[in-house]
Amino acid sequence: MPNTATTAPTADTKNHTPATMHQVLALNTEDAAPVIGVSAATLRRWRLEGIGPAYLRPSKNLVLYRVTDLEEWLDTRTRVVGGAA
Repeated sequence: MPNTATTAPTADTKNHTPATMHQVLALNTEDAAPVIGVSAATLRRWRLEGIGPAYLRPSKNLVLYRVTDLEEWLDTRTRVVGGAA
């Protein structure tokens, strides 16, 4: 059985459905960015500025984003248009 917790996925995240995204535990910057609708450069900049979704740095040259952290971050930015104030 492969250990997906220790390796970053190499698959194209645009083809993942919400059901299959939960099978992938963490994404690298290039794969995480389109999940939240930004470029990899924006995600890197946000990381340097201390904003954006939570991330893991298991080694000096590896940054990973948990799928659950990306979902939670998006949930905190959900706004209801025309809702009661």
